[in-house]
Amino acid sequence: MTKLYTDSEIETILRSYPRLKSQSAIEEEQLFGLFPSMTASYEGMPHGSGISNQTANLGVKRASIPTTSRQVRAIELAYNALTDECKMLVELFYYQRLKKYEVQSRMLISEDQFKYRKKEAISTINTILSTTIPQEYPINAHVIPNVG
Repeated sequence: MTKLYTDSEIETILRSYPRLKSQSAIEEEQLFGLFPSMTASYEGMPHGSGISNQTANLGVKRASIPTTSRQVRAIELAYNALTDECKMLVELFYYQRLKKYEVQSRMLISEDQFKYRKKEAISTINTILSTTIPQEYPINAHVIPNVG
């Protein structure tokens, strides 16, 4: 199985997750504010109004779910596949942005164990993103700004 992303790109994606999660929530709130109901309604529509297919219109609304939300769901899917130890490392090192020695101290692990778990987490996430993302909603790590 060929990996889609480099380790550096996976790290960029992980560091960007908290920002993407916030952006996703804002985009979904705006989308559903624009489209509060996903139920077709012909109420108030004069005959011959030019609206010919309410079901198609609903499909367009559903397809409008922002790419950011899809990316967040993909990252969460990959994160959920990690071992508890790897999840903790990802949470502390990438999401909370603690220093390596702080993560080691909190997790009570050596530098070698840190490196091993980090490599395991990146590999697992890469495998999952490489198999689930490309067809539907690729994450382009090159366009995700590295904040911090």
